[in-house]
Amino acid sequence: QSIDADLVRADYRLFCLVFHGLAGFLGNVEVRSASIVLDPDKAPPPALLKPKERRTLAGLFPERLHLENVSMRIRSKPEDLVVNSLELGLYPDREGNLAIKELRIPNVHAWSDISAATSYKNRNLFLRNLVLDRQTQFRLVNVDASKIDAKILIGALEGVLATGTVSSSVRVEQATESFVVGLQLEANRLSLDALGQYFGQPRVPKTWLQPIRVDWRGSITAPKTWNGSIL
Repeated sequence: QSIDADLVRADYRLFCLVFHGLAGFLGNVEVRSASIVLDPDKAPPPALLKPKERRTLAGLFPERLHLENVSMRIRSKPEDLVVNSLELGLYPDREGNLAIKELRIPNVHAWSDISAATSYKNRNLFLRNLVLDRQTQFRLVNVDASKIDAKILIGALEGVLATGTVSSSVRVEQATESFVVGLQLEANRLSLDALGQYFGQPRVPKTWLQPIRVDWRGSITAPKTWNGSIL
């Protein structure tokens, strides 16, 4: 809907775009003092896939990213998604940081003064000590795009969610006609009361979920390939 920014700078490589696609296309990206408003209702409908055309993993991961005082609002009903005063530094040669003054997710929760340390060598992103509030703090959040040229994206998460512990890893690999996903998840003593508060539900007596373990793999569009367990 609108974009207003003091500075937007991006280095790109047309050679990589022609011969390797989006992977490696962007080098250094810098945005300062920007305000962005998006309205999904005004966007054109997504293009239909042509016969034999397949969806691909997004490969647009810059080598270096610096965001300073960036705010974004995504229109939705009944409330907008709001990110105020985002600071993010992803540098291949040194540590950076993440800071968000305010984050409001519709029908979920609102947080303020979010912070984390970052590292980003070879497009392998780590967020360490990501603090949302007292009840939800992640020791580690990882998005590994170092193998995006091979159509593989890997993620991991470890920390405290709703006063309980959670550990998860996921691997997404582009196959011939779809994406093959492998997911492992372990969660212990999640508080139903804390989870309910995040989603605006009435308070309930303090109750903790029993340990949950999930191990699942399969092609997203082919249920017959799904294989796993939930304990």
